[in-house]
Amino acid sequence: RQWFKRSAEQGYSVAQYHLAVMYLNGEGVAVDDSKARQWLERAAEQGHLDALFNLFVMYANGEDGAVNYSMAKLWLERLLNISKGRELIKAVYSGGWNELTQLVKRERVDIIELYLSLSNGRELLKELDGNGWTVMTLAASYGKTEIIRLFLATSDGPELLKQNDGFKLTTMATAVA
Repeated sequence: RQWFKRSAEQGYSVAQYHLAVMYLNGEGVAVDDSKARQWLERAAEQGHLDALFNLFVMYANGEDGAVNYSMAKLWLERLLNISKGRELIKAVYSGGWNELTQLVKRERVDIIELYLSLSNGRELLKELDGNGWTVMTLAASYGKTEIIRLFLATSDGPELLKQNDGFKLTTMATAVA
């Protein structure tokens, strides 16, 4: 811990990130979410990808306090503005299916809406999710009509319906009704 702290204080982003993880997990130090967030922010300011991602998750999930979507969006946008950041999001969400399924099941309309609100969020969801169809199909199967409405309200929402077969259209129409 001593070497990580010295390196972190010298401004080395990798050490700052690892020190933050130590505080998050209580590895060699007492768990301290506030200190972890501070070290993550210092590393993220230097473009450390994992720190940027972890800050997004912390603020989106309300870890270390209340949920703060404006801060979650800020860190996610910074992450996506780095070319490797987009690759990290894709890798973490393993093609989108797993994480998006969990978001739908937990009714995290807020996080899906956060993605859609990003300047390139719709593009990212298309890459992760095959144009958003997986999310809408899952939402229909779980009866999460608010998520379907959210997607259909986007500029290309009506086009999504046109591009898909009758069975799925019927499923969507039933869910939204």
